[in-house]
Amino acid sequence: MEFVPSRTRLIETELSNAKLALDRGYVPRYRLAIPMLFKPTIAVFVYEGCEACPIALAHAMVLESSDQAKAIVVDCSEIERMSSHPLSELCQKISSFPAIVAGTESDVVALVTEGRGSRSLVYCEGVAPYPSAIADLVLTTFIAARFDDVQRILPPILAAAARRGLILDPDPIKMKKFVVQLIKLKDVYGEPRCPCRPRVATCPCPDGLAMAQRTGRCYCGYIVKPRQAPEPKQIEPLLGWMSLALLVTNVARLVVGSERAAAAMVRDPSLALRALRTPVMYLPAMLSNAMYGAMQTLNQILSERAREWDQSLVVEDTHHGIEATGAPH
Repeated sequence: MEFVPSRTRLIETELSNAKLALDRGYVPRYRLAIPMLFKPTIAVFVYEGCEACPIALAHAMVLESSDQAKAIVVDCSEIERMSSHPLSELCQKISSFPAIVAGTESDVVALVTEGRGSRSLVYCEGVAPYPSAIADLVLTTFIAARFDDVQRILPPILAAAARRGLILDPDPIKMKKFVVQLIKLKDVYGEPRCPCRPRVATCPCPDGLAMAQRTGRCYCGYIVKPRQAPEPKQIEPLLGWMSLALLVTNVARLVVGSERAAAAMVRDPSLALRALRTPVMYLPAMLSNAMYGAMQTLNQILSERAREWDQSLVVEDTHHGIEATGAPH
């Protein structure tokens, strides 16, 4: 692990807390189940007083120890005191920590040593530090680094599927895995081959399109039929149970604590006992927050469902969604 600037007091403290998070099981030791085109480099920007930064560092340590990525730790609070440092302006602009910049080793090193950005870098502020978020970040990094290939490969596949009334699976993680596999197969065979039958067919293969029309999903599971809108009578009870489940889930999260609270408990284990002995006077506010969170989540689910119902909108958003994801913020 590299450090910018060299190991400061803050970095030592955050690394110590990150190791405690690993030892106590707050962060699992895992492997990313994604096709690796190259080993990405991840720069984690930490700041004094950030409770979630040790969790982000623990994930970076997991990735580096299993040779899935290279990690660089940047102490923004120290750099802000060094007006002449190349990263001082960038550190002052970051509004939410931990912030992560991912990309190829040469691009990330050029950023943290010289302050030079690149269109292939992926920026995330306040990224949620858990495995699926890290996997999404790595997939997005691959796509951003090879975005010119994505622009050549994806439109013909979308057009061929649309002619049969089909779309790409709208799940963003599946969509990114599909694109990364296509790029990898293009490097090997010179053209985007079918992910499940690369030696036989080019994507999209006729058999896969026919299967998707017949069963709703191709062999690989990436090209699917658009979902049909359920009747209103069918969806109303579903939404009622979903609201109740989301309410209970949010209350449980508030009582037991989030990952940010878990990071604080690493520093002070007595916080865990205090969290379980929540005074009754706080319960109305907790229920109000839980209902607000449930309604936000429900609105998001309904918005996603509405997009899936409109086939032409989904096809258009699928193409433009990949383009937007690859662009640095």
